[in-house]
Amino acid sequence: MAFPVSSRTTGTLITQSIWNSDIVDNLNYLKGLAGAVLIEDDLSLDAGHVFSADRIFAGGAMYAVHKGTLREVVVNWEDNVNVGGGSGGGGNQNLAGAGQYLLYVDDDNAGSNAYIDGNNAAANSKDISFNASRSPYGRFEFNLDSLKACQSIFIGFRTTPDGSIPYAENHAGLVLAASTYSTRVSSGGAPTAHGVTPAPTINQRHVVEILINAGTSVLFYVDGTLVYTHTSNLPTGALHWTALLYSDGAGGVGAHSYLTLGKIICQEALA
Repeated sequence: MAFPVSSRTTGTLITQSIWNSDIVDNLNYLKGLAGAVLIEDDLSLDAGHVFSADRIFAGGAMYAVHKGTLREVVVNWEDNVNVGGGSGGGGNQNLAGAGQYLLYVDDDNAGSNAYIDGNNAAANSKDISFNASRSPYGRFEFNLDSLKACQSIFIGFRTTPDGSIPYAENHAGLVLAASTYSTRVSSGGAPTAHGVTPAPTINQRHVVEILINAGTSVLFYVDGTLVYTHTSNLPTGALHWTALLYSDGAGGVGAHSYLTLGKIICQEALA
């Protein structure tokens, strides 16, 4: 363990005990030679030299805690970087280029998805989910080349990232289905949806922002304009950020869509 360093005054005799405690023992501690290192309770280094809590790198995403009050995740897509999730059927995930992530789906196969995982951090079991009570905020860029009647898209926060569009689970996100764009929230049952006016344009870059405001409302912005505020049926508990392009396989052979994601920022205030 670390030993507190006392202030010394001129003329104080530095004994063997003081020297060993203030200098030798504390230097050993800071070098990780005397147990786990804790710095302002934000950063920990275990015996296996694994960082946790303050900075966690997983699939290109950096989870960061700033002085125990704020956590921000910034995803910059780079070569050979992947973010969680997986693909099913003919769906796949590819890096489209610097700062972009491309999801592809064939209408005869299962969808593709990418998500920032929110499991407990290694070593000290810190909760790194985007908890609805912590006012999580997500901002993302996207472009969709086409929207087929048999395909659906969900981008936002949800309880369990998987290969299906969330329904009876806690979530808040933008849904694109059957040529209709809508904001949608749920507290674990049937969701509440509201159409986005004007709807985002196909084959054009858009910026979407979602703020779960301390569990009292969910605000949706598209290209800097507030499109809707939900005040009921709001999600609770631990959430993940996720992007999903899904097909029900009923659209005919050869139909497909590309969803391109740009930079993603997720942030929350820690309790």
